[in-house]
Amino acid sequence: MPRNDTIRRYAFFSTGLFVSAFGISLITKAGLGTSPISSVPYVLSFIYPLTFGQFTFVINMIMVGGQILILKKEFRKIQLLQIPVTLLFGIFIDATMGLLGSVHPSHYPVKIILLLLGSVVLGAGIAVQVRANALILPGEGLVKAIASVTGKKFGMVKTLFDSSLVCAAIALSLIHLSGITGLREGTVISALTVGSISHFFIRRLSNFDIPVREAENG
Repeated sequence: MPRNDTIRRYAFFSTGLFVSAFGISLITKAGLGTSPISSVPYVLSFIYPLTFGQFTFVINMIMVGGQILILKKEFRKIQLLQIPVTLLFGIFIDATMGLLGSVHPSHYPVKIILLLLGSVVLGAGIAVQVRANALILPGEGLVKAIASVTGKKFGMVKTLFDSSLVCAAIALSLIHLSGITGLREGTVISALTVGSISHFFIRRLSNFDIPVREAENG
């Protein structure tokens, strides 16, 4: 692959990371819960003295370790680039949460609008990452690894994986916070809408001349 093409792919991918982080922050600031993939780090940020972005990095490192354990020799060393990518993603989440620091909607219709806007932004960010055809984030990578060794469809494993994260976040919240914190109807709405939104934007980006990787979840 030509060097300029590689640089372009990773620059495009990094843009997608920032857009995704901004979308997650918008969803979170709506006050109706965060996205499923961010549920565990968000709840942990209420329990321990680390930020949302820092816990995002920690949890994603666990997911990278899971990929290595599952795939063993089939784990490609290039995927270790998930580590600096996730560090950047965590920085982006903290930065965008800071940018939105003064956003505290009090009216429910405004919360819903902000939630839906965040879902659109997150879906767009995911689409840009896919079109970049560079790397995958650890969450997607772990789902792909599980699907490959079990023979199950990516979409089904993804749904079970996200559901497991939400259940873990609920358990952590109940144990340490004496109630459910950071998880509400917005988590469900995000789970149901972001996938379709990302596919919509992937189609709209079809004329971009960096070819899309094969979509495991169709």
